[in-house]
Amino acid sequence: SAVPSFLCQVSAWLLINSAKKEHIMSASLNMQNLHNIWRKVAYASLLQYWCQATTQYTSTTLRRATKLFCIDVDTKLLSEVPSRKFFADILKQVIVKHVT
Repeated sequence: SAVPSFLCQVSAWLLINSAKKEHIMSASLNMQNLHNIWRKVAYASLLQYWCQATTQYTSTTLRRATKLFCIDVDTKLLSEVPSRKFFADILKQVIVKHVT
């Protein structure tokens, strides 16, 4: 009786962790899609600048557009579990960051 119970617990653990992994992957993909909104606009701006070869864009505009393609890689390990963040809150932060 112990073996079937153990197998049931292992199966449940695998199922739960699989669902958690899928949720994390989905959130990660949503974040990539969110950041790509501004990257696409920046890329179009850069492409238009180089194709037209005009000076209508200021260096500030080009610097801001180019900066969107730089990704900071954080290699710090946290000593505690990070608090849960809702996607709507992250979305608001990103919009404020890119609109201002």
